[in-house]
Amino acid sequence: MFGTKSWEWKYESEYRIILLNNSGLIKFNKSFLTGVIFGLRVNEKDIERFISICNNNGYDNLRFSKMKKEGLKFQIEEINLV
Repeated sequence: MFGTKSWEWKYESEYRIILLNNSGLIKFNKSFLTGVIFGLRVNEKDIERFISICNNNGYDNLRFSKMKKEGLKFQIEEINLV
């Protein structure tokens, strides 16, 4: 269930990693990660902290976005970094 997605979301080209043995951090090629989308319930302080961690660890070319809900519509809004 956690490793599959509905075909309607195929355009996202998302990869999911599930760790069953609680092995901690996973190293991967930094160029594989191109962006991060934060969900509706992630607070601004956590977003700022996560972006800072990414920038301090060599993830310089990431695009950050956040889900927004207006009425019954959902949209992804890009986070402009200053």
